[in-house]
Amino acid sequence: MDLFERRQTQKAVSRGMVSGIFIMGGMGALMAPAAHAQAAKGVLPEGLATQGARLNGALMVGAGALFAAGALGKWPAYALAASLVPVTVVGHRFWEKEGQERRGELIQVVKNLALLGAVLYVAGEK
Repeated sequence: MDLFERRQTQKAVSRGMVSGIFIMGGMGALMAPAAHAQAAKGVLPEGLATQGARLNGALMVGAGALFAAGALGKWPAYALAASLVPVTVVGHRFWEKEGQERRGELIQVVKNLALLGAVLYVAGEK
């Protein structure tokens, strides 16, 4: 196996590994949107939060599957990156928490930033 083939294999494996969290999270939001909307309580109206959770869940599942398959170029990666913004800003408001709850939310923010970096890095690989 030459260098090009190894890089292509590494990229395919990386896409599959990174996409799993988006697909699983998206399925969770589709199956239990009210639970995901609860994180937006006080920021968005309940109906809008529930619909937003469903929409974001569908986007994560669809774009995650396309990203894993390497389909449609970099667009699925950009969609996944964009899906992280509302989830992080609305769903993990660590600045409103204290103690262990604050730490837990902050860990989620850092995890989402790591996912953002991973998606953009893998998408940028030639």
